Formats: sequence, C-alpha cells, structure tokens
Amino acid sequence: MALPKTSSDFCVNLKEHELTQKHLEIHEKFWSPESRPEWFTAFLHKGLVYDRTTIEFDVEDLQNAQSTLTNLQEYRKDGNRQKNNIYNGLKKDGLDLSCKGIHVVVDVDEDGNERIKYVVGGNTVHTGLRKFSNLDNRICYVFKTTKDFNPNNIISVGTYLNSLEKQFGQNDEGDVVNSLNQMLDNGAYPLDANASETEITNWIESVEDEAKWMMSIDVELKKVQSFLHSYIEGVKGQRRVVDITIGSEVEKILESKGYKNNNTTKYVSMSCMPKSTLWIIHNKIKAILEVEPKFFKRGGRLQVISHLGTPDTKDPVGYFFKQYNTYWAEMNPYMDMVNPDWKFYYTEGNERFEAAVDFLGGFQQIEGLNETWEMETVVSFDEIMEEYLERSA
Repeated sequence: MALPKTSSDFCVNLKEHELTQKHLEIHEKFWSPESRPEWFTAFLHKGLVYDRTTIEFDVEDLQNAQSTLTNLQEYRKDGNRQKNNIYNGLKKDGLDLSCKGIHVVVDVDEDGNERIKYVVGGNTVHTGLRKFSNLDNRICYVFKTTKDFNPNNIISVGTYLNSLEKQFGQNDEGDVVNSLNQMLDNGAYPLDANASETEITNWIESVEDEAKWMMSIDVELKKVQSFLHSYIEGVKGQRRVVDITIGSEVEKILESKGYKNNNTTKYVSMSCMPKSTLWIIHNKIKAILEVEPKFFKRGGRLQVISHLGTPDTKDPVGYFFKQYNTYWAEMNPYMDMVNPDWKFYYTEGNERFEAAVDFLGGFQQIEGLNETWEMETVVSFDEIMEEYLERSA
C-alpha cells in the first residue's frame, strides 16, 4: 500500500534550476480560481482579471517589473513581518508547491507580447528564492487590466492579498493606513476643502469600505478612523474632532486649562468603559498614596474625567451622545452591583479609609458641538443627558 503523501513530497529542491510543467500541475491542485476564488477573482471590480497560472516568466522578467521588489512593499508599512520565517522555510524545505505563487499584472503590446508591469503579491518568496536557490523561473498568477483599472488599485489589491492569510505575512491596521495614505496622495478618493458634512460622511464611507476590503474584514478600524480625522483636518484646515489614545493626553490638555493637580485635587482620565473605569481609579488611588500617603486624610479628592478615544468618523456628534449616555447608563447599575455606596476605600494595616472620588463628566472632543460646549472642556453627564433629550424631542 502506498504511503500517504506528506508536505515534503510537494517541495522543490533549491538546487534545481527550473520549475517544470509537472511542478505547475501539482501547484494548481492547491491553487486555482475554483478552489481559492478570494485569491483570483475577488478583485474584478479593481480592474484586474485573472488570465492564467504559468511558469514562463523568469527572474529577469520579475526584476524588470514596475514594482517594489524589496522587503518593503508599497502596501506594507514596515515590510513583511514573516520574512524570516518564510526564508527559514525555504532553506529548510525548499519551495513548497502547496504554497501560493506570485501575483503579476502584465501589459500586452500591439504585437501581443506580454511584459510584467506590476508584481502585486509574493515578493518575499521571490526575494528568498533569489537569495537561496538556483531556480530561474517562478509560478506566476497572470492578471490583465480592464477599463476599471488605475495604478492606485495595485496598492489596494496588494494590501488585500497580504491580509488574506497570516502565514504569508498578513497586514495589520497600520499597513492599511499606510496604503490609504499612499492612495490618497496619488489622487484616489479626492476630498474638496469646501465639502459639506454630508459629502464628508459619504467620502468617509467610501474610504472605510476600501480599508475594510483591503483588510478582508468588516470591523471598526480605529487606526483608520484616526488617520481619516487627521486627513480631513489637513484638507479643511480645521479640527473636526480631538483624537485621544490614552487618558494622560486628556489630562495634559486640561492642565493647560486650569485642571492642575495640587495638594487637595488630583485628576485622572480614562475611556468610557465601566469595568476599566474602576480598575484605573483603584490604580490611581494606589499611585497617589505611594507619593502622598496623607492625601485623602487631609481632604484630597480624585476627579475622574471620561473620554471617547477616537470618535466615529461618519457621525462624531451622534457618537458623543451615544457613547457617553450608554456609559453613564451602564455605570450606574454596575456601580450599584460592585460598589453600592459609590465610595472607594484603601487600607492601612487593619484600618479602612475612604478615598474621595468625583465623576466630573465627559471630555468634549467634537467640533460639531462647539456652539453647545467649547471643545476640550469637561461636560457633566447630567448636562449631556439633558442636551440629548432636547435634541431627541
């Protein structure tokens, strides 16, 4: 009885000089539009149509292509983070025919001659083979362009391909932000400086859809939203929101407005999440006591200010009311359950003492609410709820 095949049966020794038709046939059992359509036919709308899989292109053809055939690709911020693993796999096992090939886009001249113009995916494997093998040719997936193609789509499709499968060097959100930045710089998704709020919202939806497609996931992308806030601010010449990454950023802004720590008052800011709120408050109390053991005994109070992090790009005003109202509505029953008297305590030996804590409200980060509350101020939750009810009436 024949032994079952193992992965080593599909590996080509790097001492060989040429991939053969037999190698190609083995590879196509693993990689084809029928078995993996996401790698071949999911980007027709980007103006790229799959033509064939071939071994006819050699190293020189690839090197002459208009591409970034280095470890740092246009659609990766910091290069392929799996590079060393890929190289080690090549050196240990050879070229695994069950792994993906190289995505290329060709130009066809008037005589029907083809030339590789772009290498869209597979650069790291190609570079590794140049370093460690004698192989002269490569397995390439050939794509041709349609009327819907433009050069920005190379960045978009390359980012999408890198996101499909982690073992090949999947993108993170920073890579997608890097790709978006290049695409916008190249003229994709133009935004007029005088765009209305509705036009900005529509623009954001288009760019976020592009980002989600490139990431191959449909989730909220905070780094992308933060990038879009900055981009819109640059185009329009005014802030739309204040982006906050950590609470200390809020504390620093408010310090310049008079919210200064002193012998009787300390400030702390955190995102509006009930569970993390209590954890941060307890840690802040501990940190205060390590420096000033008598702070609370002499009447000191800890003032708590919530923030929104990165506000929603499409509807920052709606996000403000939804997040803060939801937070405060959830905070009340949560505190009633885990901290019913709404008081915080610390111990010294066998004695327990109260640490006075006040919830001041939410940090105002939205330009669209400037006429109601000045940006970069603190608004009480009662005021937020009252304004929300008036707007909802």
